[in-house]
Amino acid sequence: MKADQKELLRKIRSTSDDRKQVIEMIAKNTELGNAIRSYVLSNSGSSDDATMVFHDSIIDFIKKVFTDHSFELSSTVDSYIFGIAKNKWYGILKSRKFKSDSLDEVLVREGEETIFANINQKEKSAILKNVLQRLSGNCREVLMYWAGGYSMEEIAIILNYKSAGMARKKKCLCMKELVDWLEEHPHLKNELRK
Repeated sequence: MKADQKELLRKIRSTSDDRKQVIEMIAKNTELGNAIRSYVLSNSGSSDDATMVFHDSIIDFIKKVFTDHSFELSSTVDSYIFGIAKNKWYGILKSRKFKSDSLDEVLVREGEETIFANINQKEKSAILKNVLQRLSGNCREVLMYWAGGYSMEEIAIILNYKSAGMARKKKCLCMKELVDWLEEHPHLKNELRK
């Protein structure tokens, strides 16, 4: 290892001011910065990607030297940092491809599930509508208002019952009628459970 490289490693392991000086020197190395930029841009990256990879590679190099006191350079600082940058960019591309593929799979899967859920919901709605048509009196209305989230007081007012208690009693009778009808038609009951 050359004397100037040994000095550089010593400065990184020395004081924070020395380390800061080395970081600034490497960051101002336009030849290295341009080489990394060119590599990233020619491998599906953007200008922002190149800047990020350059800075992150410098940080990784500094951390490596600072934490591993037995580390010695077998190449130039520029070559070593360029190698870090290549590996870093490869990892980023691999991660992006995985995320993109996974996202596409999720969107397709969610799209299919949504379509099936909508079809299933429409079928259930049609069955339920058919079942409700078979109920007597204003049971259909009571149950629809109740399913729609109306309170018993509101149902009593809308359907002209004397009290919320009367509306509640009517709802119970209607639910019994609905359950009895579904017991007599198990195939429809099973369809609604799916």
